Amino acid sequence: MKKMKKALLFVLMGVMGILSATAQSSKFPGDWKADVGLLVAKPVWAFGTTHSFGFGIDASLTRPLPQVKNLYVGGRVYFAHYLAKKETAFIFATGDPANLIGILGDAHYVYQDKFVVGGNLGLGLRFPAYFGTAGLARAGYVGYQLPVNNRPLTLAVCLSRTTLATHVFALRASIRL
Repeated sequence: MKKMKKALLFVLMGVMGILSATAQSSKFPGDWKADVGLLVAKPVWAFGTTHSFGFGIDASLTRPLPQVKNLYVGGRVYFAHYLAKKETAFIFATGDPANLIGILGDAHYVYQDKFVVGGNLGLGLRFPAYFGTAGLARAGYVGYQLPVNNRPLTLAVCLSRTTLATHVFALRASIRL
């Protein structure tokens, strides 16, 4: 299990490195924007009965859609680690932490260069595998952009489902590279 966690972290760091290099390259075609950030999450519904808190990293690569002003489309990846709850009187937790990975398409609209509304759809993975290892992942989010050193810092509230029975409420903070 430790080797799998290290491998997943290595792959995710590689993806973030590629996104960073792509964002800084002036030869990359189009007007692509890369954002990288952190997330903290609170599991809800069934996942919340067995897990207490999650934290992770999030990255996206998007570009403006020329047909609609302020609409951006692209992709998003995230990795989040969730701590397990101890036994309760009604639900017996597994005692195992969980890892959620999302590989998603991303679309978001930026209103007046400040307010962000978006959604994601794609593949969600859960390790260890309870209630299935993979599934349709989806998320909706709203946020606000703040200028920090001429780069937008996006603070967003997100409600997502990565796989069956893994619903989370998350706060994300990401900055443009």
